[in-house]
Amino acid sequence: MPRACAHSSAHRRFREWTDAGVFERFWHEGLLVCEALEKIDWGWLALDGTMTKAPLGGEQIGPNPADRGKGGVKRSLLTDGHGLPLAMVIDGAHRHDRMLLEQTLSRIVVDKPATAPCSWLCLDPRYVGRRVYDHVW
Repeated sequence: MPRACAHSSAHRRFREWTDAGVFERFWHEGLLVCEALEKIDWGWLALDGTMTKAPLGGEQIGPNPADRGKGGVKRSLLTDGHGLPLAMVIDGAHRHDRMLLEQTLSRIVVDKPATAPCSWLCLDPRYVGRRVYDHVW
């Protein structure tokens, strides 16, 4: 199978585009189109975090407690009722999910319309405590 370019060139270009915010802009523009078409389900939202390995993670890695302290990241993701990603935060794997809740909710890429229904937010049992309840309400 022919390659378009060398692996190092592709990786360099990927880093340049990432640093320039190209992928985040695509995501934002796509969500604006979905919002204009009224395809975002604001009635049901879900938020959860996951840990992944990040051997080349740079500044955002932290010791992964589930992988013998190897470097990893935690991705905290908020989706609408259809699974469409609305917000994401990346931090070190050692961060607890509930510590990323406020930051994730504050990074929703598009504004919820005033006419949208009241949202139900689905969280797993790790999101407990007065701070979580106060912030969500």
